[in-house]
Amino acid sequence: MSFNKFAAVAASGLLMFGAAQLSHAEELLVTSVAKAKGSVFSVDVMTEGAAVALQFNIALPKGVLPEQVDLSKCVADLPKSHKGQCSVAKGQIIGIVYNDQNVALPAGVVSIGKIGLNNGAAKSAKLSVAYFEVNDASARELPVSSRVSQEK
Repeated sequence: MSFNKFAAVAASGLLMFGAAQLSHAEELLVTSVAKAKGSVFSVDVMTEGAAVALQFNIALPKGVLPEQVDLSKCVADLPKSHKGQCSVAKGQIIGIVYNDQNVALPAGVVSIGKIGLNNGAAKSAKLSVAYFEVNDASARELPVSSRVSQEK
């Protein structure tokens, strides 16, 4: 096999692999939002329209105590079709979102809510996604990814 033919086959394979990775993945987006006191993070999910339920676990930075976490708006932005709740346990924020009638979230970026780290929490606190699972109407797990974007 000539080098040019090998390079073309390898490039083609990489493009197909990359396209497969980009498609059919539900993505959790955690983004910092400017706030004078403490830090606020917007939580959104980018979905292809098959996601009925999901769970996310966001690891708290060392030194951040549960009482410094504001979950009052954690699922406040969900579509009316879905319910959810958040809690703090074992150093993680745990959020669940579901629909009792197996109705999927709309395709596109869906806002879930906001998480606050209050004044006593480190301003430079770095969050990370410890776990993310998304299920369809048949309770099958869908491929997932996550991204955390924070101010530097």
